[in-house]
Amino acid sequence: MFEAQLGGDGARAARVPGSRPRFTIGIVGVGRAGSVLGAALARAGHQVVAAHGVSDLSRLRAEALLPGVPL
Repeated sequence: MFEAQLGGDGARAARVPGSRPRFTIGIVGVGRAGSVLGAALARAGHQVVAAHGVSDLSRLRAEALLPGVPL
């Protein structure tokens, strides 16, 4: 459902093999804006290491847009 907004790749970044991420990021508040911003940053090559959401909808959104990121 949410992956369609990102072209189906979720938060996987297209990085050059062996390159390091530019920033290590934690997302506080994975509502509509936070989860999409986190996914965009991950796709740009940054490493999203953690996310926090309160509502069930926010957590579902984060799971869809930030796969593998601990909540």
